[in-house]
Amino acid sequence: MKHSILLSVLVLIAPSLDVMAEVVRTKERTYLVTYTDGAAERYLAKWALDVTSEVREVGGSFVPYQGSSNEQRRCTWTVSASVSRDVALLTRIGQSIPVPDMTRKLEGKDRFPAASGQRDEPCSKAAPDREQAVGAARAGALDAFEHVTAGDFEELMSRARAAKDVRTVVAQ
Repeated sequence: MKHSILLSVLVLIAPSLDVMAEVVRTKERTYLVTYTDGAAERYLAKWALDVTSEVREVGGSFVPYQGSSNEQRRCTWTVSASVSRDVALLTRIGQSIPVPDMTRKLEGKDRFPAASGQRDEPCSKAAPDREQAVGAARAGALDAFEHVTAGDFEELMSRARAAKDVRTVVAQ
């Protein structure tokens, strides 16, 4: 009997963690690189905007005869966003060959502000505040997405222009 009470207290105190990640927007652009020998290569850049929210609840509910007479749960959450970029070489016969050296993750508070919060109550009661924070972070990330991907696309084309034997780089 003593062990079953201890086990139930441990289960109630163990933290729970929920993580939700979703791709909220994608974008694709191509560019053509022409070399001085007349050869040309076409590249496809793909971006995916990911919004991730983590919710953690710690503490436990009131347990009779355990020395606590009130709810002791606390809910914390964080929301972050990032953009994943993949680049592929497009062949003349329609194949797409990934270029791993050009894969990149664009993140950081300067690009996508993170949000966090904490309430001294169960996560079920803090859901409205948490959902508001998630919605605001998602909206901010969506607003920044076009600017971030446009700048990144320009950077890709500038790097291509700087390569040896490149005559032109043209967005398509």
